[in-house]
Amino acid sequence: MQFVKPVNYAWHAAVRDITGLGERSAYGLPDESGVLLVNVPAASPAAIAGLQKDDVIIACNGEVVRTVKDLLASRDQAAGNKITLSIIRKQKALAAALDNYAYAVTEYQKTPDFKQIPLAPAAAALPAKALTVPPGSSNDALAMLTDGQLTRDAGHAFGDGLTKGAYKMDLGAVQAIGQINTFSGGNNHIRARQNFVLYGSAAATDPGWNVQDASQFTPIIDLVARETDEFDCAATSIRQSAGKPLGRYRWLVWAVTPVTYDGGSNTSFAEVQVLPASAP
Repeated sequence: MQFVKPVNYAWHAAVRDITGLGERSAYGLPDESGVLLVNVPAASPAAIAGLQKDDVIIACNGEVVRTVKDLLASRDQAAGNKITLSIIRKQKALAAALDNYAYAVTEYQKTPDFKQIPLAPAAAALPAKALTVPPGSSNDALAMLTDGQLTRDAGHAFGDGLTKGAYKMDLGAVQAIGQINTFSGGNNHIRARQNFVLYGSAAATDPGWNVQDASQFTPIIDLVARETDEFDCAATSIRQSAGKPLGRYRWLVWAVTPVTYDGGSNTSFAEVQVLPASAP
């Protein structure tokens, strides 16, 4: 099981699971399940698709959506292709569609010899001007995350029980970003799991750590990669439909959440790479 994130997101909109008979009745749902849109920012992918606050998503591409976890899995399964949603709005059934959104590709291996998401040559990645953690957090081994190497049993992890870990990368200037690849692993499969929300900011100066400040940060993607029971290493690649840019950002923040309830173990991150968008 995993710790609960402070906020879950789908297509930049804040979302949460439907709970209880009261919400089933209030929203006119067939059962006590679905994903409620709590806030839908203007110009977000969710808003462009016509989604509104208090809509409830009950299916994605024909598959029943009972929880946020189901919705994120369906998003990634669609892999950038068109997504059709079944929603309930004011107790009426409607449909919505998205064809331009961020999604995650995930690869698991016993060793950090990734095939689908290989470590890019250092020259192909955007250089990080700085990579930092919140004040009071351990920065031991932090430099390993941008050294262009993958080592199975070495990485950076926040202490057990720490629920507000985060990494902030400064690219030095606003950049058009094509992919963001995150590698993890360790001496057991649990710390290879990944559970984070990735935020971006185009601020001219350091935007701080309050990632829920919508004036400073955009939630690029909510990501969960947990199928590591037989593998010690994981890689995730965040991409946009049709190979389009993920956006233009200077700052990126991986807001991480522990991957177990028992002790609150955190991911052991081995490397993060930001690849530039292809020239038009």
